[in-house]
Amino acid sequence: MPRGSSFKTVEAIGRTLPDVDVTTTWGQPTLKVRGKMFVCMAAHKSAEPNTLVVMMDFADRDALVEDDPGTYYLKEHYLNYRVFWSGCHASVPKRSGISSRAPIAS
Repeated sequence: MPRGSSFKTVEAIGRTLPDVDVTTTWGQPTLKVRGKMFVCMAAHKSAEPNTLVVMMDFADRDALVEDDPGTYYLKEHYLNYRVFWSGCHASVPKRSGISSRAPIAS
């Protein structure tokens, strides 16, 4: 599946939120609110294929990575950034009230 089409599920969820714009960052599909990115496909060479990058607070990021390192990971270069990477699945934390996982690659 082409990388751009694998973002369609994430984009569909994002479009249900207020003020979301679909754009690109570093050549990858991105969702932004009032010009600030909150999710995109990873463009960095250290990312695994079909990796989703999600912006969040450090404490939440670290908790997700610790709770499920098979799904969420963080490269050393990004330790000082409020992001985590989700490999193979676009995942929404269960505490957000959305419990489904949508595959972003087949």
